[in-house]
Amino acid sequence: MQEALSELKREFSRSSEKSPMAKTSDTETKEGEKAEESEKPPQAQSRSRIVLNRVNSAGEREDVEYDKKPTKQSSSAQVKGYEFTLRKFIEEDPRQNHSEIEIESPPLRNFMKELLISCPYHTFRGSPQTLYSPYEAIVLNWDQLAKAAEDRKFSPWPVDRKDWFLRCWAYDWDGSQFQRLPLKLRFARFEESKPINSLPFYPLECHEDSDTLRRKLIERGKKYRRFCTASLGSQMFSYDGQAVLVKRGLSSMRDFMKRDTDTHDDSSIFSYSTSTSSTSAGFAFLKDRVMVDFKSYFEKSRCDALIGDITPEGRYGECQCPTCQTNQELMALYRTRFDRANIDGRDWDAEQYLLCPPRVFGYVLREKQWAQLHAHGKKSTAKTVALKAEKPLFAISVADVGTEAKHVESNLRRIFTLATTWQAILLIDEADVFLQSRSLGVTHGGNIERNALVSVLLRVLEYYQGILMLTTNQIAQFDVAVHSRIHVAIKYRELKEDRAMAIFRNFLDPLDRKGKVKDMDKIVQWLQREIRLAGFGGRQIRNVVTSALSLARARGDRQLSRDHLSDVVDNVHEFKLEFIRQYENYKTQQQGLS
Repeated sequence: MQEALSELKREFSRSSEKSPMAKTSDTETKEGEKAEESEKPPQAQSRSRIVLNRVNSAGEREDVEYDKKPTKQSSSAQVKGYEFTLRKFIEEDPRQNHSEIEIESPPLRNFMKELLISCPYHTFRGSPQTLYSPYEAIVLNWDQLAKAAEDRKFSPWPVDRKDWFLRCWAYDWDGSQFQRLPLKLRFARFEESKPINSLPFYPLECHEDSDTLRRKLIERGKKYRRFCTASLGSQMFSYDGQAVLVKRGLSSMRDFMKRDTDTHDDSSIFSYSTSTSSTSAGFAFLKDRVMVDFKSYFEKSRCDALIGDITPEGRYGECQCPTCQTNQELMALYRTRFDRANIDGRDWDAEQYLLCPPRVFGYVLREKQWAQLHAHGKKSTAKTVALKAEKPLFAISVADVGTEAKHVESNLRRIFTLATTWQAILLIDEADVFLQSRSLGVTHGGNIERNALVSVLLRVLEYYQGILMLTTNQIAQFDVAVHSRIHVAIKYRELKEDRAMAIFRNFLDPLDRKGKVKDMDKIVQWLQREIRLAGFGGRQIRNVVTSALSLARARGDRQLSRDHLSDVVDNVHEFKLEFIRQYENYKTQQQGLS
C-alpha cells in the first residue's frame, strides 16, 4: 500500500510540473511526445496512467497518453492494470484547465475509504473513486496519508489559475435560535508560496499568540450570546463604536409592501435571503442608543446576515441519505449537533463560542438606521440602559409611514408591532396629516385620501396597547374622534431664559472645547441680553448655531464669533416679525370674507 501511495504522490507532483497551460499545435504535441518517450519508465513499472484530455478537430473530447495515439474518452474503470488514472483537462481558455484522479485499484480504494470516511459528497463510496482538483480530501488529510507513503517533501497543490474558496460555518442567531451559518471564504490566487498567517483567513493555531486570541474569542462569543438572548424589554443598549449602516429607516419595508402587501410569508426571512443586495451599506462611528433585534432586522430591512462584507452562502443542502445521516464521523465534521443546542442558559462547548460572529444586528434609534453593530473592540462598548429609568424612544415621521391609504394601515400595524416588541414609546413627529378634521376635507373639495388617513389611524389605534406620542402645531384643526382618544395633552410653551441659555450652551460648549469659538464669555453675555427678546425655541436655537457656523466658514473665519451669531439672529428675528405681520393680515382678510 505504501508503494501505491508513493506512486500516486510522484505522479501527482510530476503531472503538475508537466501540465501544459496553453493551446498547442498537433506538431508541437508530437514533438513533445517524442521528447518525453526517453524519459518514461518502462510500462511494466508504472502503476499510474497519465492522460491529457482535449477537444480534437472533430469537436470530440479525446484522451492523449504520452506513449499512445489519441483515443475517444472512456471510463478509466475499463482500463486494467493501473492503480489510478490522472487526467488533465486542457481547455481553450488556459485559466479553465483542471484535473481529476480516478482511483481504480480496489485495495487502494478501500484503504483511502478507511482513512477518509469523513469526507462529504460520497467521494469514497463509488467505484471507481474520482477526486477533483484542487483535491481537498488529499490535501486536508495528508498527515494521515503520509503514514502510508514514503516520507519525502513535495507540494500536493495542482497548477491552478483560479481563486480558491473554502466553505465554513459561523454559529449565528436567526432571531429565535442559534444555528450554523454557511459562508464561502475567498482566497485570491498567488504564485509560489507564502506564510499561512499572511492569508486573509488561516487556522487559529497558526496565530502568533493563539492562546490569548482563543480566550478573547471565547469571551466575545459569550458576550454575543448575551446580546442575542436578551429578554423583551431589555434589548436597548448604549453603543459607542464602529458600525455598518445597512438600511435607512423603514423605507425598505414600505417598498416591499408596495410589491405585495398580503401574500408575503414572514417565515422566509429566516432563510437568510440572498436576494437583497446591501450595496447601500457604509461604515460609520456611532454614539447612540440601539435596539438589538435580529428578527426585526431580517423582517424590516430585508438584508442578508452579513459578517462584515462576507455574504452568507445560503442553505446549501447536506446529504440526507441514511448512509450520511448515520455516518457519525461526517456528522461530527459538520457539527450538526450545534443546530440542536438549547438556549436555556446551559453552557456551550468552547468551539461554539469561538464560532460566534463579531457583530449583532439592530436599529439605531436616533439615526433611524438598520445596522451591523460590532460586539468587540476597544472603542466599542455596549451597556444595558436601565429600563427602570426610561424606555426607548422610537421616533418616526410621516415619510416612514407613507401617505397612500392603501399602504398606511399595513405600515402602521408593523410599526406598532415593532414598538410593542421593543416596549418603546412611539413618537410620530409632525403628525398633522393624521389628525386634521375630516369635515375640512369635505368643505374644501372632498379630500377623500386625507379623510382615509385619519380613519386608518383611528382604526389601528383601537388595537395598540403601547404609548403613542403625536406632535402637531395645528390643534385647532383636530378631528373630534382623534381628540376623544387623547389621554394626556402637553402644551410646549416658549422656553424660559434659563432653559434657552442651557440649550445654547449645549451647542456652543463642545465647539468652545475644540477651540472653534472666539471670546465665549462675550457671546454668553450677549446671549443673555438677546434671548429675552428673541423668544427662540429649541429647533430655532439649533438652526441659529448651525447657520452661524456656515456663515463663519463662508467668510473664511476659523472661529465662531458674536458677529456671526448676531447676523443670523437679526435675520431670524426680522423674518419672525414679518411672518407675524402677514399672518395677522391673512386672518383679517379671512374674517372679511366670512
